[in-house]
Amino acid sequence: MSDTQSRFLRTLRLFDRIGFEPVSFVAIAEPASRLRGAQVHYYIQRMFRYEKDGVCSVVDIAGPARSAWRRDTARGLQRAGYELRFSSPGEATYRRWVRSERQVVPEIRLLQAMGERATIAAWPQRTRALPTSRRVRKPLAQWTKALDAVFLADIAWNDISASFSRSSFSARPDGSRIRAYVSVVLWQDAREKCVVYVSLGLRDGRNQGYPIHPLAAKAVRTKLRDSGFRVRVQDDDEVGVLSATRASSDWNAVARQCAQMLALLEPAKESVRSGPRSRPSKR
Repeated sequence: MSDTQSRFLRTLRLFDRIGFEPVSFVAIAEPASRLRGAQVHYYIQRMFRYEKDGVCSVVDIAGPARSAWRRDTARGLQRAGYELRFSSPGEATYRRWVRSERQVVPEIRLLQAMGERATIAAWPQRTRALPTSRRVRKPLAQWTKALDAVFLADIAWNDISASFSRSSFSARPDGSRIRAYVSVVLWQDAREKCVVYVSLGLRDGRNQGYPIHPLAAKAVRTKLRDSGFRVRVQDDDEVGVLSATRASSDWNAVARQCAQMLALLEPAKESVRSGPRSRPSKR
């Protein structure tokens, strides 16, 4: 087991243990020659997305639209059940939904067989698939199995990310609910550079941003900075959200810090519920 695989699997289990839900796991493979800076005119980029709302593989093909290689590759992808999502004179994007867990390993094996130039002697004949309409929470064992399949494939993944979320709810006097949430994205590139993206905030029943009490916002920003994060300045139209980034491979510490930050938003809901208290006049 590689260090990268071990790190992601440990992190997946830790986030699950402290109440976070896995949201997505994405692996991308670009041609090694292109990463080295070489000019490559014909290549594919492979991506596998395992998400709570659906699983799919995405293939970008780069090459002149009228070239025989691109036409042959496009025909092969369409034969294999991929649908065209985007096309331009220099590139095109194809996607195929994976509707069941049994199809995960075969789909990754097909991505492996494509290589960097989609050199497959005989493309499989498959029908197009629609995304599943069911939104059933995947158990941890399924996420672990999917991660294992990705890392066991003979593919040089050079861009890997995983995201998690955790929420809590509180009632307002009018019967509606406010959701406090924290979302975490963990990213690692081919050089094993690790970056963490964090977003915290409040949402109302219509899933729109809900104002964070100034004292709670200040406490969250302080906690983020004390934990080594760089807090992003929010735009005026970004209501009820705080975001930050940090270069870190200590994802265990990040998980616990984010759980603590979510707790800091709880007083915000209580404060907003009753409205900010006015200061007594100095008469």
